[in-house]
Amino acid sequence: MKKICKLLAAATACFALFCSCNDEWEGEQYEKYVSFVKCGVDNAKVYFKYDALGGEKQYRIPVMVSGSSTNNRDVNVVIALDADTLDAYNYSRFQNRTDLYYQLLPEDKYNFPKMSGVIPKGADVGYVDVNFQFQGLDLKHEYILPLQITEASDLAPNPRKYYKKTLMNVVLYNDYSGTYNIAGDLFVLNSGGNKDGEAIMVETRNSWVVDEETIFFYAGNTEETANIDIREQYRIYVRFDPETETSGKVTMWSENPAINFEYDQQTCIYVIQESMDELLPYLKWRYITMVLDYKYDDLTIPSHEVRHNFQGAMTLERKLNILMPEEDQDIFD
Repeated sequence: MKKICKLLAAATACFALFCSCNDEWEGEQYEKYVSFVKCGVDNAKVYFKYDALGGEKQYRIPVMVSGSSTNNRDVNVVIALDADTLDAYNYSRFQNRTDLYYQLLPEDKYNFPKMSGVIPKGADVGYVDVNFQFQGLDLKHEYILPLQITEASDLAPNPRKYYKKTLMNVVLYNDYSGTYNIAGDLFVLNSGGNKDGEAIMVETRNSWVVDEETIFFYAGNTEETANIDIREQYRIYVRFDPETETSGKVTMWSENPAINFEYDQQTCIYVIQESMDELLPYLKWRYITMVLDYKYDDLTIPSHEVRHNFQGAMTLERKLNILMPEEDQDIFD
């Protein structure tokens, strides 16, 4: 009988301990903080497609509340501009190469209806709304909108600095911008206009948005990380003029008369090809190929200008998931 009583007592104690443990797990296990969903820099790229709206875009910056228990109230999250963090990041990454610094997005290119947003009761994520106006934004620089969550929020910002701050890297693109693979030859021309020596090898060329139908890239073998005053002399604009849904002409020009830019208007064209992936039916491959023939002067040595001629194809490849919005995809990675 005594053994039975001892067993019952032990079972009762275990049951009480079990209930006690369950009660503990019902409470909050961690401190509740608010933070950005896309924090830091590399994880804070935001892609915007330049389209017929003239560069106008609306975006909802996601913010979140941490913790193990359900959020039981509306949480107001207050943000502020954080230019100091951008300054520190630029110096740590580029040191004295100030021409490579990320630029603070100009004030006339964004507007916050309110510098705050609400994470609703029962939800872990809320949003801060911002409106962008990208028309006329010159992408010779990369731009960042640096933000931080302030102590004025209903809950404390996450004490780990990379969670309460975001350097929102604004990546603007259109149907034609991105990295082109080159299958063509860049030649030096002699005084008679003929090819002089072996072709100069260039494997890829980046391009950037001007507007919905226009991009720019740097001519020939111009280094894209060269000092901005040097590379900007060789900026070449390309406008895509469709003749059908999958092909058309390109119009090219330079704003720098010193490089004597010219191109063959009759032979410079583009072609678009699309195909679905054979193994993954939700993936579409899109290829845009430009066939170009252009000439320009290299001014590296002012007293000895060198004429260059590029002839060949530049091809842009994109992999698109047809089941999700294009702007939600890292289509350049």
